[in-house]
Amino acid sequence: MPQAVGGRWIVLFCDARAKLCPISDFIEACRAAHQIKLLRILELLEQMGPTLPRPYADLLRDGVHELRVKLSGEQIRMLYFFCYERYIVFYAVLRKHTDRVPPRYIEATRHYREEFLRRVNRSQLEVMKHGSPGERLAGKLSDPRFREGYGNWCEACARTMEVIGRIHDRGASVEEFARQVGLEPGRVAAFIDAERCEYEVMAKLCTHLGLAPPADCPRKINLS
Repeated sequence: MPQAVGGRWIVLFCDARAKLCPISDFIEACRAAHQIKLLRILELLEQMGPTLPRPYADLLRDGVHELRVKLSGEQIRMLYFFCYERYIVFYAVLRKHTDRVPPRYIEATRHYREEFLRRVNRSQLEVMKHGSPGERLAGKLSDPRFREGYGNWCEACARTMEVIGRIHDRGASVEEFARQVGLEPGRVAAFIDAERCEYEVMAKLCTHLGLAPPADCPRKINLS
């Protein structure tokens, strides 16, 4: 398993010679709430690297990984690879309408990785690392309207990743797990898909799994 130096990975979106990066274009074309969700999950990938749990991330084949995000019910896949001990390079994005990611996207990402590693060294990557998800998010939060909705658009954090990873490891269906916890299956499904995060649901799941809910959750103030 790849290991990041200093405990944190650096996400990159292609490079200048790959023309306009489709990942950047896709994010900028999304509405604000979806941009928040994408950038937050990319930030979590920077923190967790290969330990980011399913159903958010998975290895496809030949060193090509996928980041899985659901936006208003639509399945989005973003393909990436690890390199030089601390970097995660994204290359392709697609709207998934089949059970499997079409092989042509995997092959395109694999070929790009081979060509990328032939011509880009570690020192060049240091120059390319600006514009990370965290920097992009910080820049967008300088917009007062964007910042005002930030709490309401927060659907994923490090603790939700931990909770979802533990749920997935149990191998139970959403319906089975919801019955165990005493919650409606739809509320648990929305939580797992990061389509809707309710502090009440988060707190109940954390209690069931022996975890403490996040003390700084922006949704905590919504509890009556």
